[in-house]
Amino acid sequence: MDEFIAAHAAGAGGFAWLFYLGIAALFRKRAQHAHSAPPAASKRTRLVGSFVARDASGRTHTLSCYQQYFDAGTRDDPSAERKGPLHILTSDGRRVDKIGTRKYRILGSRDLLTSEDPLAP
Repeated sequence: MDEFIAAHAAGAGGFAWLFYLGIAALFRKRAQHAHSAPPAASKRTRLVGSFVARDASGRTHTLSCYQQYFDAGTRDDPSAERKGPLHILTSDGRRVDKIGTRKYRILGSRDLLTSEDPLAP
């Protein structure tokens, strides 16, 4: 590609050719940005429930579920929102991953939790 540009730049109208290539690259970059949506900002987070889970030693942990909502407004409905991910936290604020049906792991530890609550996610 560099040889192609150099060959055309050396000929008559070389400056015009390089100018054209620069403008074309600028328009390509602008077109890419025009079609990529900015990351959605979290509109709000709401506590949607809690449940009890037990670890292997029988200790109970209260886990809270927080639903995140994102702005999805349009001209017709500017206040529209969509559901985002559901976050599960322990009562002391540690994040929890769901690893199976009613099975959870506290992040940063080896603690596995299970719940018998039928409403647990």
